[in-house]
Parts: sequence; structure tokens; C-alpha cells
Amino acid sequence: MEHVFNQYFFIFFAGSPQQEAVRTMFGDIMRQKLGGDTELAQKLMPDFPVGCRRITPGDGYLDALNAENVTARFDPIVKFTGKGILTQPPPDTGPEETESNLIICATGFDVIFKPAWPMVGLNGTSLRKLWKEESEAYMGIAAPQMPNYFIFTGPNSPLGHGSLFGALEASSDYILKWCSKIASQGIKSITVKPEVVREFNDYSQEFLRRLCEHLDVAHGTRTTRSMGAYLNQQNRFGFMGSGITDLEASGGQLGFYLDK
Repeated sequence: MEHVFNQYFFIFFAGSPQQEAVRTMFGDIMRQKLGGDTELAQKLMPDFPVGCRRITPGDGYLDALNAENVTARFDPIVKFTGKGILTQPPPDTGPEETESNLIICATGFDVIFKPAWPMVGLNGTSLRKLWKEESEAYMGIAAPQMPNYFIFTGPNSPLGHGSLFGALEASSDYILKWCSKIASQGIKSITVKPEVVREFNDYSQEFLRRLCEHLDVAHGTRTTRSMGAYLNQQNRFGFMGSGITDLEASGGQLGFYLDK
């Protein structure tokens, strides 16, 4: 199972055959669950690649939209009223009020990694302020200016496909090695160098340009400065190359870590 899930990584390469195949398959599934309702399918079918946003909805969601006691409305909301919701239908028509007994707002959630509690590190650096706009960490584990601070599934963690347990186990091994070193060698604190975090994230963003996750469909395509050959010559993480292992390229066993 781990081997199969880990193969899904190639789905996220924008324009890849795997991406196109999955997009076609998901489209067929959506149309089937919508009961062949062409108009509803056209309104719900995403125009962005699979994986650009979290893969959803779950089982039963599309079926529910096609139920007889459900009306799917896509008109913009003008305002909430004392009786329900006022929406704006197509041009040349007036707003329509839909009366409701209960209104549930589902507008997403905060995906910023900044902690909910005050976290102050070297030179009074606040992690909440440091990560207010963009979050950067080393391997998704360590934050700059934060001594002895380790996290799981932080910024740029090896997540997005496959099993979470393998990534958590690798992170645990790394963190425990540092804990052992600190405890046994008289080290008071360790902190990742800011320039290391900067270069790791430069490399990460350059690699992500090839993946569909990097496409921000709400605000256009996100870009970073193109590093080209400079990446391989100057960035310490250039040795990571294309980001693909020999096992993946040769079709090897991708769940090998379970044997350890």
C-alpha cells in the first residue's frame, strides 16, 4: 500500500500523463455522481489541475447536490437578511431572497503555520511575526531564530501524497538525533542558520514551479525568481537535483522503509 501511494507523486507534475489521466478519471466520477446533470457538472467541474487544491469533496457530497430535496445555488451573495440570504442572479434581474432556518458558513481555514501562542526566540524574534505572511522552515522541522524548537509537518514538509507516517517517522529520527546530541555533548541550544533556511526554501520554491500545487488559481500563477544554473552552482541544496530518487525513476519498491 505504501508503495502504491508513493507512486502518486507523479500525479502532481503539471501537464504530466499521470495528471491528465487522473483528471479525466475524476471528471468521469463527478459526472456519474451528479447523475448526468450536465449543467450542474459544468458549474462544479474545476478548471485547475488535480492537486492544485485539496482533493474534495468526499463520498456522498456530489450525490447530495443531486438529491431531489436539494437546490444548488451559485449566485453571488449580496447580504444576509433577517430571514435568510439575498443573492444576485444573472444581469437584468433583481436580487432574490432565500429564506432559511439555519445558515452554515464554510469559508475554509487558516493554513498559516504561525503558532497560536507567543513564541519568542533569539534577539526577541517573534515566530508569529516571522511567519505572519509566509512560513519558512528547514525541512519542515526547524524554524530560524528559534533555539531547540522542532516541529512536525511544518512549512515545506514532505507531504501531499502517500502516507503521513513515513514522513513523521523520518522527522522523529532527525529530531531525536539532535536531542541525543544535545543531551550527551554539553550543548545548550542549537538553531538552524537563517541562510540555510533561505537556500532550502529557494530550492523548494524552484522545484515547486513544476508542480500543480504551485498554481494559485485564485490569484494567478505564483512565481519565484528563476535560479536556473545558479541553483546548482551556488545553492547548497542543489545536490538534490530533480527531486526524484533513483527508485522512483527505475520503478523500484517505494515502501522500503517499512523493512527497517
